[in-house]
Amino acid sequence: ESGIGQGDPGTRVPNPIEPEHRARVFGSIAAGLAVVLLAIAGLWATGNFNADVVVNAISVLSLAVPVCYFIVMLRSRKITAQERGRVVAFIPLFVAMVIFWFVEEQQSGVMAQYADQQTALDAWGFHIDPTLAQTINPVIMLIVAPFVAILWTKLRRQPNTPQKFSIGLVLTGLGFAVLFVPWYLDGPTALVNPIWPLLSLAVIAIGELFVNPVSLSATTQLAPAAFAAQVVGLNYAADAAGQGLIAQFSKLYTAETSGVYFAVIGIAVVLLGIGLWFYAPVVHRRMIGEQ
Repeated sequence: ESGIGQGDPGTRVPNPIEPEHRARVFGSIAAGLAVVLLAIAGLWATGNFNADVVVNAISVLSLAVPVCYFIVMLRSRKITAQERGRVVAFIPLFVAMVIFWFVEEQQSGVMAQYADQQTALDAWGFHIDPTLAQTINPVIMLIVAPFVAILWTKLRRQPNTPQKFSIGLVLTGLGFAVLFVPWYLDGPTALVNPIWPLLSLAVIAIGELFVNPVSLSATTQLAPAAFAAQVVGLNYAADAAGQGLIAQFSKLYTAETSGVYFAVIGIAVVLLGIGLWFYAPVVHRRMIGEQ
């Protein structure tokens, strides 16, 4: 009855919905679906239902859902004062994850377009397939990840989790901003040497090694007991929120404005990473149970 190898944690739901609250929860879900269906019907009837509307709605939802859930947790009577402090401390890490994924996930959109349309694909005496840009991230991961793992095991005093987030954001921002250099030196219409997108994607991939592997660990450490599984879901919602931002910001990208696009976003991410470094001690104290 207990299942093979599951034991008590595999059979007991730690925070079930109380019977008296089930009607309200399912009612809220039904009401939300009804609002969505009515909105779609109204847009369809007026001839305003199109791809742009759908994309904009998804962008709004990708940001609104995590915000609403943070509010629900902070107002819940199921969490203690200490857990509420941890949720507050988790907010800047969540923002950091959103911004990281906002940059990282542009590899399959903006960066792919850059590799295809703004890179000299015959610069090294042979033709480079622009789709190969998508292989840089996993190759760098395979090469660099073992060295980063060794670094963390050998360092006597390694950075704490929020500081690793900070380092990752700074590297990610620098990787994006570096593409301003060829735009500034050669002009917006020149095809750039492939070394530039290669360098950009490599630095972003190294930045990912400081954020992605530790994000789930930080999430579980800061999650209230009553919302443990839901907060893990927020870890993945950060990726969705980042892509929701991409859907809006990528509209600003053109070959002529690419240098400004990379520089502004990259510098903003670097500054956010630096700010997180100074806030890291507060987050770390909450993670280890101090106030």
